Amino acid sequence: MAGIGALALGVAALFAPESGVSEILRWTALAVLLLGAAAHRWWFAGRAEERSRRIAAELGPADVAEAERESSGEIQAIRRMRVAHPGLGLRDARDLVVRHRGQRTGDRG
Repeated sequence: MAGIGALALGVAALFAPESGVSEILRWTALAVLLLGAAAHRWWFAGRAEERSRRIAAELGPADVAEAERESSGEIQAIRRMRVAHPGLGLRDARDLVVRHRGQRTGDRG
């Protein structure tokens, strides 16, 4: 959204009689950068989620048990999972730890 706003301001600066070339170039560059960042985030967000899910599917209960054994709590176990398996997303790491704890204690819900 910020890229569209910057683009609109750049267009307004383009048609304003008192604006100079440097102001027009500044707003245009800002709009291009913001739109590029938004496109990059949109394009690569799906890949990161797919990669995280693929990594989570490859991990077994032994991997989660090892991370929990070396941790003092759930948050530290999640952090250890993410450090041990680069690319594993926060949500997927949390789901693995919570699922493992539920299976270990007999809660399956």
